[in-house]
Order: sequence, then C-alpha cells, then structure tokens
Amino acid sequence: MPNIFWTGDLSFSIKLMMNFNGAVAWLLKEMNDVESMKKRIRRGFEGVSSSLLWRYDELGGPNYERIARALIEDEKVEGKKIMDMGCGTGILAFALLEKGASQVVCADNCKRMLSDCKEKADNLGLDQRRIEYRMIDAEAIPIGNDSFDAVYSSMLFALLPYPERALSEMRSVAKPGATIGVAAQGPGHYREFIEAGARALSFKHKMKFLGYRPEYWPFTEKRLKKLFWQVELHQTRTRTMTWTDEFASGSEAFDYYAATSGLWGLNYLSEKERDEVAAATREYFEKKKIKRVTHDVVLAIGEK
Repeated sequence: MPNIFWTGDLSFSIKLMMNFNGAVAWLLKEMNDVESMKKRIRRGFEGVSSSLLWRYDELGGPNYERIARALIEDEKVEGKKIMDMGCGTGILAFALLEKGASQVVCADNCKRMLSDCKEKADNLGLDQRRIEYRMIDAEAIPIGNDSFDAVYSSMLFALLPYPERALSEMRSVAKPGATIGVAAQGPGHYREFIEAGARALSFKHKMKFLGYRPEYWPFTEKRLKKLFWQVELHQTRTRTMTWTDEFASGSEAFDYYAATSGLWGLNYLSEKERDEVAAATREYFEKKKIKRVTHDVVLAIGEK
C-alpha cells in the first residue's frame, strides 16, 4: 500500500489535515485503489483538470531542462540505447540525443505527453530511427530484460504509488553494468503552491476532499538512496539541488502551477467542483500574493 502520510514540507496545520485525510483514505480502503490514483494523474497531464496544460513547455520547460541536464551532466551516453521513463514532452530525451545517445525510447503512460513529445521531435527534425515512443506504466514495463545501456527518469518518482516497483522494473530492463538515474521531487518542492492550494479550499470543498490522499510522495536524499539499495543498485551517488522562482503576480504563479502540474488532484472532484476550486485557488494566489515557489530536486545515479 502507498504511504499514508505526507512526506513533504508543509506547515503543521496543513500537514495535519493531509495526514488526517490519509488516515481516512486508509480506513475507507481508498489507498488500495492504485489504478484510480494513476488515472487522476494521467487525466491531469491530459489537460482534463487544467486548460493551462498547453503552456507546460512554455512555462515549465526551462526548469525541467535544468533538472534534466543536471541529471546527466556527468554521464557518458554517447552511442548508448537509453530509456527515458516518464518522458513527458521529451525534454530529457532530447538532451540525451543531443549528448550523443544512439537511440532513446520515450516512455510515458499519458497519450498527450507522448503526442507532444513526438510533435516536438518532428518539428526539430530529429532522425526518427533514433527515437521511439511507448505508452508504458513505470511500475510494469513490458520490455525484455537487459535491453538498455542506461535508464533515466526525471520528475516522475514522487507521483508513483509504488516507486520501488518502478525502480525494480527500470533495473530489470537495464543491461548489467548499466546506469540508472532518477531526478525526483524533494520535500520542499512546490511547498508554497501546495500550501496555498490547501488553504484556498472552502469548508465545503475540504469536505469534498475528505478521504483523499493526494498522489504525491516526495523524496529525501536518504529515502531515494535507500530505494536504490533495496533494488540492488550499486555505487549510488545522490545530491540535492534547490532554487526559487519569483513571479510578477499571484496570477502568473498560479498559471505556472496549473500548467506544470495539470492540477491533477482536482480530478477527485466533479467537473463543476474542479472549476470552482481552480477559480478559488487562483483568487487566493492573487489575494495573498503567492509569487514565489521553491524547487527542491533530489538526484540519484546508481549502477546495475
């Protein structure tokens, strides 16, 4: 069963609320419904809960590229066949190809992300023999063992109910001696946005979310390193990178939040309720001048 309690940094009162909801979700056996969790995230990144997802690359691209390049900056990828698990719109995959990878398999469980990735690759004129697109659940990779020279994943693992399964699957499809690399959301990632989103909820909407444990499990370096050890990856190296972004207004900050997260948690609600909560959250960002966000990213590299 996924972790019931919140693993990120929040104020005491909001964390207490999150943990209470997690406990209720456990009692109601909602925590066992992993497929519904995955569906909510997938629908978020298909634009169901936020019309701003089309600005994903425009607003989030620079930061996602910064993370991707940090993950592979010391990696020798020339001539290697590599899997990018949770490829999104292809930011990490394109960086790998630029660095000399012979082929990259872009894997994601969201059709829209894969479609955007392919469209970008076509627009860039990339050799289609060097890039492949696969609809894949990270926790059950349907590819033969020992298939890749390296497997990387950027900003996916905190969204997985069972990250240990995903890392084990990534290890299985990697060849002996291959590199496995993960960039994951740290405890402080999007702290201000998550806090503001929770505080923006009216009592009515808080009651609608009763028993909902958000699909988000950020990592500390220690926890990610332990995960690598559990699946028998060796010579693991970890580090954390943190920085903040400032926005001109609360409205701009909300746009960034909605575009880069898809506001997937709102898929727990009806369409009308989603619209009400999104509007109330934007208003809260503007009223409280939420104009700053923390990026907290944990990187880990290990070997099979």
